[in-house]
Amino acid sequence: MIHEKVDVLQRLVGTWEGYGQAEYPTIATTRYREVLTFRSHTDKPILQVEQKTWRLHTDLSESLLHWEFGFIRQIDEDRYDWTNTQNNGRVEVMRGRFLVEGQSMMGDFST
Repeated sequence: MIHEKVDVLQRLVGTWEGYGQAEYPTIATTRYREVLTFRSHTDKPILQVEQKTWRLHTDLSESLLHWEFGFIRQIDEDRYDWTNTQNNGRVEVMRGRFLVEGQSMMGDFST
């Protein structure tokens, strides 16, 4: 169940997981696993957001690379604040909209 004020965000609720490979000239190529979780709270018009990335080692073990945690809250009919803190000390407050068209949803946020 999700609070009625953020009902449009229901399609985000759940856990999303994927694998990738980071490549850049100044770093060693790294394989990783990423998990993004959106949780709803029925008594508050917010979504809780948590994102974690783990480095995948050749011996099949993992080590945490990056961790973010925050909230999405509605500030008026179609605008949202997205707060985010990261394990490297960075803190962001973004403001924007979610654009919904059919089955598609796109976030348009700026800091």
